[in-house]
Amino acid sequence: MSARPAVIHDAVPADASACSKILADWLAATPWMPKLHSRAETAAFLDRQIAEAEVILAVQATAVAGFAILQGPCLAALYTASPGQGHGRALLDAVKTRRPDGFYLWCFQANDGAQRFYRREGMRETGRTEGENAEGLPDIRFDWGSL
Repeated sequence: MSARPAVIHDAVPADASACSKILADWLAATPWMPKLHSRAETAAFLDRQIAEAEVILAVQATAVAGFAILQGPCLAALYTASPGQGHGRALLDAVKTRRPDGFYLWCFQANDGAQRFYRREGMRETGRTEGENAEGLPDIRFDWGSL
């Protein structure tokens, strides 16, 4: 028997802790990523995002399996607890539904897995920077739709 698909819904303030854990765990496990913020600062960031931005969740059973942050036409973040389980695709499909005219995102050049994922999901590379972001890391812009 296969696992039930993730349920997509909007985040509420009580979801901030689970989202914060996903992001903090990814940051801790990613050697090339600068460690700029404590877990407490990451949690405060997620609290603000849920209050101010459009945050959607992928929930598997009763656990938050991933989240995406939308700020206008920008997909500002997409993180999953367990890559390869289909939660990223479910979240990206939800973003495509919510932004049918298109959206863009920035992906770190060092994140090869994310690049493969976004290309596989129909996004196209439209630009690069040498690190004009808080982390100072080179990144790639990906667009979807008519942007």
